[in-house]
Amino acid sequence: MNRLFQIILIALLMLPACVFGQSREIDDYNRFRSNPTVESGVEFLNNHPGGYYFDSVSDSVGKMLSDRLNEFSIESDYDEALKYAKSKEAKRYIEGKISDARKAQKRYMKEYDSRQYASDDTSDTKSSNGKSSRVKTGLFAIGGSFLMDYANKQYGLGGMLNLRLGSPRFIVNGVVGLRYMGVSLSDSAGDGHYGYNQLSVPAVLRFNLPGILGTGIYLGVGGAYNNNLSVSYRESLTETTEVTHGAINKSTYSILGQVGIGGTRFDGNFFMQYDLKPVVAGEKKMFRVGIEIAWYFLRF
Repeated sequence: MNRLFQIILIALLMLPACVFGQSREIDDYNRFRSNPTVESGVEFLNNHPGGYYFDSVSDSVGKMLSDRLNEFSIESDYDEALKYAKSKEAKRYIEGKISDARKAQKRYMKEYDSRQYASDDTSDTKSSNGKSSRVKTGLFAIGGSFLMDYANKQYGLGGMLNLRLGSPRFIVNGVVGLRYMGVSLSDSAGDGHYGYNQLSVPAVLRFNLPGILGTGIYLGVGGAYNNNLSVSYRESLTETTEVTHGAINKSTYSILGQVGIGGTRFDGNFFMQYDLKPVVAGEKKMFRVGIEIAWYFLRF
């Protein structure tokens, strides 16, 4: 009997606290419903863990967070919204918002890429009435190249002034230039080799390969007219003689092939050159390989 009396007494003593706690939760819940925000919802959840309205408020917080998602949201934003979902209905709602945000992000990135490509080939100018207009630029570009090639233990170094015809964003564009190349008589070449200086006019048609690793990869094919200047012959390590013009082909033609990667400013490629006639009459060494690194400093 005494035990029962103690239980009833404890229950009576705790009743006001329970009633007060429920009353406070109801007041806080009503305040949240009158002005629902993420901040007030999180405060309610912290103050009333396990409360009667806990799941309902948690769902609301998750939905409000998902309503904030946009094309700039990241995975942690998605996870933050999902962790508040308590009901299946709230989870479906939030997952739908996440899906919309991801689609918006894809659209934004696609439009961003388009704007980047457009900005490479266009610029804003203002007419006399102050209105802005889009003017094509970058369809022609002037740049400089550094070249190095190799054949038969001999290295060649040179430079070229380039004129690019067409934007590198086009499927097809071309490059013409004025190139100077010097092939040295290095010690590694040994005896019986020729060194020469060559002035060329190359022209290459390039074909871009879209969609490969997201880069500007291209294949190039063309030719060059070569004017062979001075030519020297090494008879020994200590004796070098000048070759008379009768012993060299003054003018030659070459076939060029390129595999490269580049954009509006930078360009680099691996090239192959095959001379239809050798520089030195009677020689069989007509194939060279090399690299070219270019920078386009002027676009118009």
